[in-house]
Amino acid sequence: MSDLRQTYDRWYAAGSAHWENAPGKTVLVKALEHCCESTRPLRLLDIGCGSGSFLARIQEQVSKNWKLYGVDFSAVAIEQARQEHPDFHFLCADASVLEYASNSFDIVTCYGSWEHFQNPAQAISEAARILTPGGWIFAMIPALGVHRTDRTDEGWYEDIEIPGSMEQQMQWNLRRETWETMFVKAGIQLADNSLARRCGAIKPGVFFFGIKLARIFESAGE
Repeated sequence: MSDLRQTYDRWYAAGSAHWENAPGKTVLVKALEHCCESTRPLRLLDIGCGSGSFLARIQEQVSKNWKLYGVDFSAVAIEQARQEHPDFHFLCADASVLEYASNSFDIVTCYGSWEHFQNPAQAISEAARILTPGGWIFAMIPALGVHRTDRTDEGWYEDIEIPGSMEQQMQWNLRRETWETMFVKAGIQLADNSLARRCGAIKPGVFFFGIKLARIFESAGE
């Protein structure tokens, strides 16, 4: 994890964080517009927020009423985020264990980050913990058979070549069904792919939109 953190620090310091304007983020923006109330002061946390550009886009295009938070393990990215977006709330931390209270956010977004976590199931469960019952998760996670079609074996290995990058990212390459199981175990009820399609997704199989069920709290004290 420390090696990956250093890699991201170098990318942000060099201004080569190419995913800041990833086209799939438009799908997430449209999903937020479709599913969430823009007039209420909702609390949104962006996991893997980088320098905060996606949060700024959410404020500009979706709602100026929301309270926006971001977490990233890259100290360089968070420093840039704090300088560029002083009105947002940023935390430099590993999002596998978040310091936020349970049920404290209405929305969680995560674009292309969970596949790089050592334990993505734990990270997804942690995101569900801080989400209020009835709150939404909006995520993009590459999935075998959709994002990557040249291999079918699940596991931790390099991503496909990134144009213009001299380094390879390592990630979990898993089938959509495997990712779905992680969300279900965390108490998230996923919408079917039709929602992502309505939001303009060309590859809806890599988007995971879902609502936190209230029932997982009934056994919290057991």
